[in-house]
Amino acid sequence: MQDPEKYLNQLQITLPGAVDSDAAAVVDGDHKRYVNWEVFFFSSREMRGKFEGAPLEYCGVVTDPVTKVRFRPDTQSPRFDYEGRPYYFTSRATMEQFRSMPAALADPNLEMHKDPGDG
Repeated sequence: MQDPEKYLNQLQITLPGAVDSDAAAVVDGDHKRYVNWEVFFFSSREMRGKFEGAPLEYCGVVTDPVTKVRFRPDTQSPRFDYEGRPYYFTSRATMEQFRSMPAALADPNLEMHKDPGDG
């Protein structure tokens, strides 16, 4: 989903901040960051900055964009930044596969739009 804040706000859903769960997140583009396919919202720009400085401390479980395996990345997890977003991987091999075709793997929705004749 490209802009989840639009739908969250329409439904009047309140989220806890990704860094400070005691404070409500501001659900807009300025308070949003992604890690892999997962989206995070923050209660302030200061909290967003803390997250950006140490995403592994706050992100929890993410999805490897190649294997689609859910895992908790750590400091040993391979990382590749693409279009300003950090991506973590379960292995160096999946990171290299992503690096070879990031545009095809960066968006989880692209897989749903494959041509039916592709098998």
